[in-house]
Amino acid sequence: MNDNALWSHIGRHITSCGASGQVQADAPPVVESVSGGDTSQAYRLQLGDTSYFVKLHNANMLSMFEAEAFALEKLQPFAPSCICTGEINGAAYAAFPYVAMSQYGDEKQLGKVVAALHDDARAHTLYGWYDDNFIGNSLQQNSWQDDWATFWWQQRLLPQLEKSQEQGYDAVATSIDALADTCHTLLRDHSPRPCLLHGDLWTGNKAYSDSGEALVFDPASYYGDRECDIAMTEMFGGFSAAFYRTYYRSHPQRPGYLARKRLYNLYHHLNHLNLFGDSYLNASLNHIAALTEN
Repeated sequence: MNDNALWSHIGRHITSCGASGQVQADAPPVVESVSGGDTSQAYRLQLGDTSYFVKLHNANMLSMFEAEAFALEKLQPFAPSCICTGEINGAAYAAFPYVAMSQYGDEKQLGKVVAALHDDARAHTLYGWYDDNFIGNSLQQNSWQDDWATFWWQQRLLPQLEKSQEQGYDAVATSIDALADTCHTLLRDHSPRPCLLHGDLWTGNKAYSDSGEALVFDPASYYGDRECDIAMTEMFGGFSAAFYRTYYRSHPQRPGYLARKRLYNLYHHLNHLNLFGDSYLNASLNHIAALTEN
């Protein structure tokens, strides 16, 4: 399939879902490459007077787009909505309204958004998600559990540790037993309400619209400890003091968070190690040592 046929197909799918715009039979859609696709290719598709944001990946990653669309629906009204997903001739796609975004805005507004996501009204009775989904390109297991320590070990840390072992990172793999003990010790008496989480809340997954509205996107959502989202905001930085002040007014920091933060962020360090290789090995080993040395 040539590019014109691909984009015409996507354009027709978008308009068949009730979105505005028109695909011209005698002219290819106007398409330009844009930023915003950390794990996928990203494009701006112009249909008449209306623009759409489209992500492309290999067809075998359609399930990733479908999981993203489902999570974005749960995160409404604080995230962009997905218009449609599909697959054609080796390419998977997901289409969204195009929103001009900036990395800079009122972080008090963002603090309110994340606090609202974590509100009890959106909570669940169990930890997990309706199906497995993705963290980046990595499969994320989400089987329902009623015990937080069991969930974090079985559905988060252990799968990443086993993947590291498969990839030959023996220095990481030898710590599995010690980390299991640490995980259950740190979380034994910690039974947080299962909150709706973004799941991958780093600075690249939040922005502000032209009207100043704070938005989050590219989720890896599940129901878990709200501290997991906050811990990740601290992993790479990029969130201001105003964000944390505003957030903690609704959800004050709980005793023991600093120790749990390292345990929660180990999951993301291991995932980066498994996805991107040796440049994340030292950070993973440092986290493991800090967690298991005592």
